[in-house]
Amino acid sequence: MKTLFKPPVYSLPYTLSKYLALGCKLPEVIAAATCKPAGLMELQGKIGTLSAGAYADIAIFHMDTNLVTFLDTRKQTRQGNRMLLPYMTILNGQIVFRDLRFLN
Repeated sequence: MKTLFKPPVYSLPYTLSKYLALGCKLPEVIAAATCKPAGLMELQGKIGTLSAGAYADIAIFHMDTNLVTFLDTRKQTRQGNRMLLPYMTILNGQIVFRDLRFLN
């Protein structure tokens, strides 16, 4: 089986959490993954927003506050204390992923 994400990337939430460890604020990190790319693709108002009329593509995360060691492409490590953990993903209005903990 081929792995989609390999170290040190793993996933978008992992990469966004690295930026939190570097000192970026959560709103900046979320904007960098949502409305900023939407603007670059000239899709503002359709993706990267929760506005009425936009596509119903939504990711819901939990902010875990345990100590985590992040690895970069040069095998350098950095400590962080916040990790975005995916709880639910909705694509085009349909739930495509839900962590069982989200049910509680």
